[in-house]
Amino acid sequence: MKILMYSTHEHERTYAEEWAKETGNQVTMEMVPLTKETVAMAKGYDGVSVQQTSRIDEEVYRALHELGIKQISTRTAGVDMFELQAAAQNGITITNVAIYSPTWRFIHHGRSPKWGSLTPCTCSETLDASTSGWTTTTTSAGRVI
Repeated sequence: MKILMYSTHEHERTYAEEWAKETGNQVTMEMVPLTKETVAMAKGYDGVSVQQTSRIDEEVYRALHELGIKQISTRTAGVDMFELQAAAQNGITITNVAIYSPTWRFIHHGRSPKWGSLTPCTCSETLDASTSGWTTTTTSAGRVI
């Protein structure tokens, strides 16, 4: 799987590189945010990951859809930068960070996300919200929005 990380911070690089190596996924890290000017960078990728507070314009979702992107994973707990209806209309799933921890980046699908009881998981499978509601993302365990 090829993932493009927008708005990458220096402290995230080691974790993303380690995860990519462990899972065999390709991760490209860029420092720029996802905007209508930078959305074309996602061409050829399977998904994108963001960490930004600026709003993502509706035309970005259309462009991502045209590029075949089906998921945006935010490396934040908040989702107020997203136009959730525009994302849904373009077939894009938004996932966010449900908990913060630099140590536990993944949870196993069958476990409930309780602090201190997380089990690392290296699978890259995304779960449907109708099953357990939890999904693995590029850097964290998150909830499907």
